[in-house]
Amino acid sequence: MQGKVCKFLIPFGICLVSGGLFLIILQAIEHGTIENFDLPIIQFVQGMEVASLTFVLKTFTWIGSGFGVAPITLLICVLLFFKYNKRSQAVLFAFAIVSTILLNEGLKRVFVRDRPEIHRLMDAGGFSFPSGHTMMAVSLYAMIVYVAWPHVKNTSKRCLLVLGASLFVFLIAGSRIYVGVHFPSDIAGGFLMSTFWLTIVLTIYHLFKSRSVIR
Repeated sequence: MQGKVCKFLIPFGICLVSGGLFLIILQAIEHGTIENFDLPIIQFVQGMEVASLTFVLKTFTWIGSGFGVAPITLLICVLLFFKYNKRSQAVLFAFAIVSTILLNEGLKRVFVRDRPEIHRLMDAGGFSFPSGHTMMAVSLYAMIVYVAWPHVKNTSKRCLLVLGASLFVFLIAGSRIYVGVHFPSDIAGGFLMSTFWLTIVLTIYHLFKSRSVIR
């Protein structure tokens, strides 16, 4: 009984913290106090601008776009479904990514925050908050770790798996500040909302799995 309670307390705590911090950022944006957080970070990140770094981070911003996320998601879902016979995980993986994209679009339409106009190296349409690239990156690479974890037995390899996924998320998210299309608070909001949503998705999945509804 205590084990079951703990299994729900951990995701509840993650949702409480991530959701609460998301609301704090949202309130700061609405009250105009978020500039004290955003501007110093933008100045620091864009102050590192050099041609070689621009090339690298533009590449990561492309990897984090739909052009990069879609084929990676499709490949992993096909492998899970047909090669490894993990059909429920394939559906879970696809649902996590697609629902994250739809959630991001919905939130952007609700909050209607304009993108920064300080110094742009790329053009981007749509609204700014929360960052879609960040939300997709968190969901995609967290799900990659989730499905790969049971198959990676070595502790050092597991650490490399987590570090590699974290590095991709960091570079994709940071690239959006560097190229001038997102505020740091957009990135933070995207990270928190994706964490909140993915925790709910995985908790529901494990709840149904424990009741043998899915295999």
